Amino acid sequence: MHDGHEGEASAAQQSKLIAAEGVTDFAYTRYADLASSRVFITGGGSGIGAYLVHAFAAIGAEVGFVSLSAEGGKVLVDAIAAQQGRRPWFRACDI
Repeated sequence: MHDGHEGEASAAQQSKLIAAEGVTDFAYTRYADLASSRVFITGGGSGIGAYLVHAFAAIGAEVGFVSLSAEGGKVLVDAIAAQQGRRPWFRACDI
């Protein structure tokens, strides 16, 4: 049952979310064809890659990403999961 509160974060979670690079409260345009897509991003743990991970996850795509930074990737995954209720797939690696 949908109660309208999935993915909402508490005030304490929000302050942690803003600290994760790439996570914003921006309301992205939702495209139906992207909502069910699968996206894989290299370099997704920081910089523009982190923003792309968040943006695609925010519109409902299934997101997987890799990054050199294990810590940055884990923080991003946790922040997206807290904000949206879905966890992107992540692995730390050098490709």
